[in-house]
Amino acid sequence: MSRRLLTGSDIFQVPAVDLSGRRPSARLSEAAATSSDFLVKYVAGFTVEQFSYFLTTQPAVYPPISSTPRVSKLSQVCHQDTYFESYVEMPIVCRSGVKDYNLVQAATVVEPGSRLVSRLGLTASSHLLVAVFYDESDSAVCVYRLSDVRSSFKDNIQACFNPPTTTVPVGSQFSSRYCTANTQVL
Repeated sequence: MSRRLLTGSDIFQVPAVDLSGRRPSARLSEAAATSSDFLVKYVAGFTVEQFSYFLTTQPAVYPPISSTPRVSKLSQVCHQDTYFESYVEMPIVCRSGVKDYNLVQAATVVEPGSRLVSRLGLTASSHLLVAVFYDESDSAVCVYRLSDVRSSFKDNIQACFNPPTTTVPVGSQFSSRYCTANTQVL
C-alpha cells in the first residue's frame, strides 16, 4: 500500500520512515498512472457514507509476466483516515451458475426503488453496487448490497488479526500489515 500524490518533483522517491513509524506518501505522476503500462486499471469509484470505494483490475500476482491472469479487486478507505491506514482491498467476482467472471468492466451505485426494497428486504436508505463483468466470450451483471460489502470488509479486516488463518507480518501500524492467506471473496 502506498499513498500517491500527483504533484512534486521527486515523484519516484520513497521517503524513509518518520519518527512516528509512518512512511510519508510515495508519489506517482499522472502520466505514469494513466500510462497503458500501469498495472492497476481503475474502473470505477464511489462514496457511500464515510467510505470511498474503488474497483480495479490488476495482475493476480506480482511481479506479473505476460501470461499472468488479471483479477478484479474492490478497495475501501475511510474518509477520516489522514494516513490511509484503513485502506483494504479484496477480490470481487461475479458468479453466474457455475461460471465465475472476474474482470469488472463498469460499475455504479444505486439506491433501490420501493418495489426492489420490498422484494429484497432492504431499507429505504440501502445502496446497491451494480457491476458488469466480462471474460473472453460473454459478460454478466451482478448486484451487491453495500451492507454485504461492508460486512465482507469487516470480516476480512478481522481475519488479518487472526494469525491461524492468515499471514500477518510484524508491524505496529495497520498500514504495514497485509493478509495473504485469506481467500475470502465478495
